[in-house]
Amino acid sequence: MSESVSYADIEFQDGQLYSPRFSDVYFAKDGPAETDRVFLDPARIFERISKCSEFTIVEFGFGSGLNFFQTAQRFIDSKSKARLRYISFERYPLTNIARRHALKQWSRNWNTFEEFCQTSPPPMGG
Repeated sequence: MSESVSYADIEFQDGQLYSPRFSDVYFAKDGPAETDRVFLDPARIFERISKCSEFTIVEFGFGSGLNFFQTAQRFIDSKSKARLRYISFERYPLTNIARRHALKQWSRNWNTFEEFCQTSPPPMGG
C-alpha cells in the first residue's frame, strides 16, 4: 500500500522560493551559479563524467529541480559521449506550476525544462 503524495507547501518571499515547513529558501538568489558553486564544481562532476561512459547522480531532495536542470544543461553543453543518469527522491514535490514560477528567470536557458514539465510522470507516494 503506498501513501498519497504530499506536495510542498511553498511561499515566495522577496522573490525567492521558500518552504515554511523547513523555514528555509530552496536556493540562493543566484540559482544556477549556486548549483555550480556548491554542487557541480566541488564534486568535480564533469571532470568525473569525462572519464567514463556512464555516470549516475543520486540526489535526495529534488526540490525545485534547479540542480537537475543546471546539471542537464551543462551536460548537454559539454557534448559528452557519456550516458548521464540522474535519480532523485523528494518527499514534498513541487507542482509543475510552482516549478515554472520558481525557475522562470532561468528556464529559458535549459533545453530540458519545458519537456520535463510537460512529460514527467506524476509523483508517486511510497
